[in-house]
Amino acid sequence: MTKTIAQRELRNDKARVIDAVAARSYGQIVAAVAELGRSHRTRITDLLIAATAHANRLRLYTRNPLDFGGLGGLIEMIVI
Repeated sequence: MTKTIAQRELRNDKARVIDAVAARSYGQIVAAVAELGRSHRTRITDLLIAATAHANRLRLYTRNPLDFGGLGGLIEMIVI
């Protein structure tokens, strides 16, 4: 079973950082958003969250699925 970021953080007790893998994921996610004709500039925080989930192969749990629109092919999103 894939663990959420929160579950991993509780176990690791370390903050997530944007490493090279997450930075590459961010580039892929920004490209996906741009392909849809949307701006990434107003969504930087949401896209960094998505990039962290993508880089670590984690599910992204959200109450606001529209914040991550167009990323279904890159991340597994669970709406709560």
